[in-house]
Parts: sequence; C-alpha cells; structure tokens
Amino acid sequence: MAPIPLVLCGKSAMMAESFMNALNDEEYQVIHVCHSYETASTEIPLLLQGKPLPNPDSALSTFHPSASHTNNFSAQQIPKAIVLGKGFSNSEVASLHKTISSQEPTGNKTVWLVPDDDKFSLGMKVKAMASAGVLLPGMIAERVKASLRDEVGLVKGKQLGEVEGGMFGF
Repeated sequence: MAPIPLVLCGKSAMMAESFMNALNDEEYQVIHVCHSYETASTEIPLLLQGKPLPNPDSALSTFHPSASHTNNFSAQQIPKAIVLGKGFSNSEVASLHKTISSQEPTGNKTVWLVPDDDKFSLGMKVKAMASAGVLLPGMIAERVKASLRDEVGLVKGKQLGEVEGGMFGF
C-alpha cells in the first residue's frame, strides 16, 4: 500500500527539504511543496481536484520536471492532508483554508495541520536549540506524524470518508 500523500506549505526551501527527508516513510509522503501563499492558493486546489499542475513552483514537488526525487505517485494522487509551516501567518492560514476548502470536491475532508506552540514542550525547544536547529525538522516531522495518527486517525488503510477533515495542531 502506498504512503499517504501530503502537501507541505513551507516558506523556507531548505527547511521544507529537511522536513520532507525526516517525514517521508512507508506511511506518509510529501508529494508537493508550496513556498508562498500565492502558490498554495493556486496549486493546492488543482491537486485536490486531481488535476495536473501545469508548472509547479517548487523543485521539491514530485510533479516538477526537474525534481531530483521520484516516488510512485501520479499527478492524479490526491493529497489527504496539508501541513503548514510556521512561516505562514494566522491570517494567511485562515485565508488559505477558506479559499481552498470552498473549492474542495471531497466535501472539506482534507486535514489541515498547523503549528501549535503548546505542543512544542520546553524540553523539545531546549533540544532543538542545543543542536543549533539541526534536529528541528525531525522533531517537527515526529509531531506531525503523531498528530496525523493520534488526533486525526489518518493512517494507511483508512478510507478518506472515515477521517474527519478540519484544522488540527501539531
């Protein structure tokens, strides 16, 4: 069974790539990356509708012609969750959610994951700072996976209709 496809919205290409490398495994895989509000608002609705992207903005996208990595996903693979990084403001997150959800053919079943500072413990912050940030992408990836599994219930083998869409913190 293929990993669950995710979209990552991360303004820093370097952080996005590190996060992808830490997150991608047999259960979850980032298939597309958006680095700006504008890109996310135009490319994500196409992906949710199963339409190909004419010219993906990020080379980290599986659909980008110059992508250095490949996976088993086709352009028709519809992402089940959208993970937003800390670089997106609360107003950008709210606007993206409203804009994209209104165009979603699955009846707003997509899971949205946003940073939740309350879930980033003092111990995690100390560990991230002690490593000069090197461990941060892996720590964030583990928080995202835990949220997808434990809060949302988005795990391999579960049908989309069995998962409630909405906004969740990680």
